[in-house]
Amino acid sequence: MEARQPSLVAGRSRRARSTIATVTALVALAATPSAWACGGCFSPQLGGGPQTVQQSQERVLFAHDPATNTTTVWVEVRYSGAAASFGWILPLPKVPKVSVGTSLLFDRLDAQLRRRFVRTQRAAENCRDPRIGCGPKPASAGMDAFTHADASSGDDTSPGPWQPQPPKEVEVLEESTTGPYDYLVLKATDAQPLYDWLQQKGYQSPPAAVPIFADHIAKGDVFVAVKLSNGNGIDRIRPIALAMQDADPCVPLRLTSIAAKDDMEIAVTLAGPGRAVPKNHLHVVPNLLRMNLGSVGPAPRPNNYDGVVAAAIDAAGGHAFVTESAGKLDAAAVLPKSLLDVKELAGLTTMLKLLRFIHEHSSAEWRHPDVIAALYVHGKMSAGLAPWMPTSPEAALSIVRWCGDQWANFGWAPSGVQKSCKLEGASASLDLDELAARPVDGAALAAGFEAEIVTPMQTLVDTMAAASRTTRLVMRISPSEMDRDPIFGFAPELPDVEAALTFEVGQVCPNGWLPASHVRLGVAGLPGWLIQGTSIWNNASDPRFKTAPVAAQIEVLEESGKVIPVAAADVDLVDTAIASAIPGAVSLPQTLVLQPVTTWEPPDSDPIATTVGPWPRPYDCWPKPGWVDGQVPPDGSALPPVADLDGAAWPDGAPDGTSDGTSAGTSGGTSGSGGGCSASPSRAADDGPALAAVLGLIALLGGWIAARRRSGRGALRP
Repeated sequence: MEARQPSLVAGRSRRARSTIATVTALVALAATPSAWACGGCFSPQLGGGPQTVQQSQERVLFAHDPATNTTTVWVEVRYSGAAASFGWILPLPKVPKVSVGTSLLFDRLDAQLRRRFVRTQRAAENCRDPRIGCGPKPASAGMDAFTHADASSGDDTSPGPWQPQPPKEVEVLEESTTGPYDYLVLKATDAQPLYDWLQQKGYQSPPAAVPIFADHIAKGDVFVAVKLSNGNGIDRIRPIALAMQDADPCVPLRLTSIAAKDDMEIAVTLAGPGRAVPKNHLHVVPNLLRMNLGSVGPAPRPNNYDGVVAAAIDAAGGHAFVTESAGKLDAAAVLPKSLLDVKELAGLTTMLKLLRFIHEHSSAEWRHPDVIAALYVHGKMSAGLAPWMPTSPEAALSIVRWCGDQWANFGWAPSGVQKSCKLEGASASLDLDELAARPVDGAALAAGFEAEIVTPMQTLVDTMAAASRTTRLVMRISPSEMDRDPIFGFAPELPDVEAALTFEVGQVCPNGWLPASHVRLGVAGLPGWLIQGTSIWNNASDPRFKTAPVAAQIEVLEESGKVIPVAAADVDLVDTAIASAIPGAVSLPQTLVLQPVTTWEPPDSDPIATTVGPWPRPYDCWPKPGWVDGQVPPDGSALPPVADLDGAAWPDGAPDGTSDGTSAGTSGGTSGSGGGCSASPSRAADDGPALAAVLGLIALLGGWIAARRRSGRGALRP
């Protein structure tokens, strides 16, 4: 057992790190990382107050093409909060080629690579149908089986120079536009003038940014500064795409801390010559049994998954990643050729046909905001809809959804008043005939859409698919922990990691009779454990698991494929030792002596249930004779057939035709294949004589009624 049991909490504070002389000396000898530097985000402050935009998530993608020695990097940030504009700065070792990507690719990769849980069904255990003692008619089972088995606001134009002009210490290397952004590539000789000028440009940040700028200037880095173009809001944010030569993968965290939320999720996808491993961060394996697997079903992941991952990273000192998947990427699964087929776009000739195309293509991909924005721009919808609606993709989509629904009801050929469609707030009605008369250049639309959306995604996915492995790592981190930029290497010898974790669930009847009261949870090939509950259960609250370590293992992953377990007591020591690790070199100094690690082992599996207890009589059951309440049933085949009220014989066995089985128990009702029939499970066995007398009277009454029916006499009257 580990000495310290971390708690499950959503927010985390950075643990204090001890200063260890030997480690400090080793770190001082480490080379300064040469990887491409990382950046962060800035937003304008109102009245000197806090940041008005806060980053809530970051997704980063790296793919290296060995043929050209080019690394392509896509960085997507997500924000919350109100802001008229925002700023984004990335320090880089070389001048990059800047373009724009689409978050649709991140979504498609998430669907393939993100950790998911697969719940499989195992056969019910020790569950018999209590109606095997009922007659005369077949009865249904007491309980069903437990089964769960983007674009700019108009045509691109070159922006004018930004005001104010940069000081002499700041050089503008490039100024241009891409997608919804205006961007600058800058070089500076002094951090303070750069900081002051960026403040005036709206990239307002605390003075703590100055020493970070100075670090990058000293290394000769350049800066990419990005802002949304006029007219574009926060909802138009798209990934920034950067291409540069000979660059090691790195995630922007130090500058990100300026405008980040607590417990922010970072997801990094890397394609390279092996499984990607963090160099200057620890690696952690969350404890699967601390996750509420009972909540998996409609949802693909446990409802406390993020909390367990966060707590496991906290157990590793806050500087750690979790590997969610690693293996060969299936390009066809990520981007099937039919996903965004542009052939239909090329055949569109009118604005009406374009609106109809958008209306009829309702898949998540065609309704993606970046896709709608690209159709809006390259279909020149700002001009085609100008008389009726504001010029924005959102307004165009409102037209499609509202008016398209009306016109679709008339086969897109309505007559009379249905030809006009007016939305609230529009200056005029949208007229179907006028839309049909407004031309659209389908060939130009298809070419522009393909160049902006399809080709960048396909090129990047093809590069990733050609790589030996693609790895997805995640972390959850707060601003106080963002004191280093994570960098990564590749370990060809480490095994793959499946994105899908499979576990088994089956209903269990401890007393031998349905309805079930427990489930058996089986993971990793283990027979599993009995957890109380059936449709609702939570293994994480089970006393055997709720105090288990949240981190099943804390470790350092080396590029050589070596896995070095780390004891909880050594986390601070190791974290300090690897803080300056770089790709191509050993992360953990081999001279460092670590304490032995005690691995947490799950408790022994529960034995298979075999006990059969008293039989709970269903409320509508007519018991077979000879069964005494609280006892196991006798062998039904040894009893003579008994006539019912209509003279029919009761079946000897279960309603489904199976045998009742042979009783192996005693009158105590603790074993065997059946149970005694009772008015309620709480009745005592000594009520048997009274029940037998009642049954005898009922049988006599039944015989008398049957005789009257055979003689043709009327029914019993009061």
